[in-house]
This record gives sequence, C-alpha cells and structure tokens, in this order.
Amino acid sequence: MALAAFLATEGVPVGRERLVYLLWPDHPEPIARTNLRQLLRGLKGKLLGTMLELDGSTVRFVGQSDLGQFEQARAEGDWESALSLWRSEFLAGLEADTNTLDDWLQAQREYWNRCWCEAMLGRVGQLEQLGQATQALEQLEKLIQTDWLSEELYARAIPLAQKLGQRERALELLGRLEKRLQDELGLKPLPQTVALVQGPLQASSAEEVVSSAEIPMVGRQTAREQLARWASAPGLVLISGEGGVGKTRLGRGVGAAG
Repeated sequence: MALAAFLATEGVPVGRERLVYLLWPDHPEPIARTNLRQLLRGLKGKLLGTMLELDGSTVRFVGQSDLGQFEQARAEGDWESALSLWRSEFLAGLEADTNTLDDWLQAQREYWNRCWCEAMLGRVGQLEQLGQATQALEQLEKLIQTDWLSEELYARAIPLAQKLGQRERALELLGRLEKRLQDELGLKPLPQTVALVQGPLQASSAEEVVSSAEIPMVGRQTAREQLARWASAPGLVLISGEGGVGKTRLGRGVGAAG
C-alpha cells in the first residue's frame, strides 16, 4: 500500500534508488534492490501491477487514483466534487515501519489535510453565496473539530450562527474557543472575535428594552397575578420555560406594574 500511495502522489517516474531508500533504508543496497525487484515481480498479474510502468531505472504509477481526481477538482475550484472524493485521513491506519517512510507519511498527511481544509473553506464560501448558512455552519463545525485552536474558524462560524438567529450557539462557540485557548495556550480570544458575539447581543438587548416599553402587555392575566403574588413575598422568583415564550417580557411587565 505504501509503495502504491507513494508512486500515485509523485505522479512521475521515480528512481528505483529512491524507492529502495524509502522502504529499506537500513538494509545494504544490494539486498534492498533485491527486495524491490521481488516486490515488483510479485505485483505482476495483480491490479496494482497493471497500473505501474517499469523500466530499468524507474517506476511510474499510470493508473487513476482518488488523490489525482481530488487534486484536479481542487485546482478547478470544484469544491463539492473534491469533497465527495475525500474518505478519511491520508492512508489512515497505516503505520510506517521505517523512519524514512514515517517522515514521508507524516508530511503527506499534513499536506493532504491542508488540501482538505482548503476545499472545505472553499465549499463554505460557495454555500454562503448560495444563502445556505445552515450548511455552511455545519461545514465550519467539522473544520473546528479537526483544528480546534483556529480562531479564524470560530470567527467565521460565530457570525453565521448569529445570522441564523442562534445566539446561544454563537455564545457556545465563543465559550469553547475561550476554554481551549486558555487550557492549551494560556491565551484569550482577540477582542474582535469576542465583539462578534457581544456587539449583536448588546444591540439586540437594547432593541428588546425599547420595544417592551413601547408595546403594552396584553393577556396572560392569570400568570401576571400569580407572579405578582410570588414577587411580593420574600425570596427570589425563577421564571423557567422554553426560549421565546415570553419569560423576559412577563417579568418586566410585572416589575413595571409593581
């Protein structure tokens, strides 16, 4: 699997000496070359063998691969098609048995992960242009799960949550960022990131106060009377219920009347 992936990512003829060093760096060269010849010979008649082009000094992958199709779609800005080809982390589950192979594997995983992030962000931009804020936010949440210290991702997700009227979700995103930055780096979010939540929330609260003062409260007489009796007694009164049912308006109305 490692040989096929290496050749597929290279896309050009690869010298046999390079393959020998990648796969058997600690073996004497004659033995390593023998190992490579035996490996290539064992692939004859198999599917992978039909995708390799061999000559005396090089090996080249000439088949089709998801990686190649992903790269083409990414180069064309076809983010949806690119993401449909993505299955998981590059060679997920493969453990390298040599240092040279491990170094290559880690570098490739980092590269392809950056490519995936680029495609995801490209798709987010497309969804935003199409007015599909819910889907765009879902994509950003997936990105945050893989790069959960990226303040840039949170700063892009919070306004989308606000746009969808999901202020609690916006606050949760900010709280998550604050905790992770503090726990991992001992840092706080940038002021402009915090303002993404605070600004809209403060403006909304101000608008709510103005509208409550101007619009008389109608109905809910029984609830108002019961709440007024409780409020006149010593202690605190907690008004609970689902969001948007008018708890704040009821409390303010009784308070203004009292």
